[in-house]
Amino acid sequence: MKHYIGQYNLAIDLLKNEENIFEAIHLLESVYSSSIDCEEVAFALGLAKASVGQVYDALKILHRLENKESRTLIEQIEQHLPTYIHCINIYNSSLKKCKQGERIESLKQMARIMKYGEEIPLPLEMYQLYYYLLTINHKISQFLSSYKKAPSYVKYDDEIYSLFKTYQYRVKARSINHNQIKNLSFITTLVVIIFTFVFLIYFQKPTLPLQANNVADNLSFQSMKSNYEKRIEELENELLHMNKKLQEKMEDIESKSKHIEELENVQKIFNAANLDVKEVSILAGKNLYREGLYLYQSGKLEDAIPLFKRSLAYSANEYFSDDAHFYLINCYIKLNEDEHAFIEMDRFLNKSHETHYHHSPYKDDVMLLKAKEHLKKCEMEEATLLLKTIISNYSGQWTSYSAKNLLKEIQGE
Repeated sequence: MKHYIGQYNLAIDLLKNEENIFEAIHLLESVYSSSIDCEEVAFALGLAKASVGQVYDALKILHRLENKESRTLIEQIEQHLPTYIHCINIYNSSLKKCKQGERIESLKQMARIMKYGEEIPLPLEMYQLYYYLLTINHKISQFLSSYKKAPSYVKYDDEIYSLFKTYQYRVKARSINHNQIKNLSFITTLVVIIFTFVFLIYFQKPTLPLQANNVADNLSFQSMKSNYEKRIEELENELLHMNKKLQEKMEDIESKSKHIEELENVQKIFNAANLDVKEVSILAGKNLYREGLYLYQSGKLEDAIPLFKRSLAYSANEYFSDDAHFYLINCYIKLNEDEHAFIEMDRFLNKSHETHYHHSPYKDDVMLLKAKEHLKKCEMEEATLLLKTIISNYSGQWTSYSAKNLLKEIQGE
């Protein structure tokens, strides 16, 4: 008996301090299920469940009691039941859209539910799905801000808290990385400026009037000075180029790690919402590809590019992946972004061993496009090798005829 009293008192302390309501519920359920007939325990359990949005469980317990406090609490809960039913319907609709890959629409619906959170306590599952959608839609700052304003029972959930700490750390790390890049740029530029200043001061000291016998020496001196000035300018340009490359590389690494971390960190949220990560990723990738294709066909190439890239990030080897990749390449070509196009052609052809790329109908098209890029760069040997491969492996295709004509031009026939 003392054991149960201890559990009850601990649960009441947790409820009073709002430290961990779910731990309090667990303790109260333990006492309540022990067949101890105590209205105080039942009322506390009903109140705790109501405070975390588990209203139907709360009503089931409270209806067994006959005291005034229970009746008052039942009236308050039933007053808000239409709102809870409305929120549950929206939640189910949002969950369905999420499973179908319509993550933006799903997020919009969950955002509507969150507004009711200012009036009534919402079930934890709704917060879990909402935060998952925020992170998967790259609205990290909104997620961090919403978490800070969330009720204590949401903040104390292990999965949500872990997600918050992860993204909070990443935001800080990103800030540090950007500062490091800025500091590096500043330091290198400062060093070059100081070196240039000292060097020029040294060579610009007043000299004696020229004599006939030292004209040659002075000309040599002026030539050396000019060479040093040119070299300093070249070094400055190289440093700027290196800084730019460094920043691009860090952004690329951050982008790739971001996707990996997102998949790892939302795994628990997926499980809580009864979702399959792979299934949702495929649906998301397919939906993004369709949106990108619509924009591509509408001539909105710059808007289509990020959708194709995100589609490939979520679904790198599905039946639509080679389609998304091919249209991404064409977007870059039509926008005259040859370097980006060439990089994506390489990536496409390097995936030839993967199922959907191995049998892709676009493989010879990409090879022909890459051969043309080599010709633009006057890389005849590389272009010739690709054209001969197309002629050998894709006889009868239009790409084979185009390859033959290009090969004749190279050979001067």
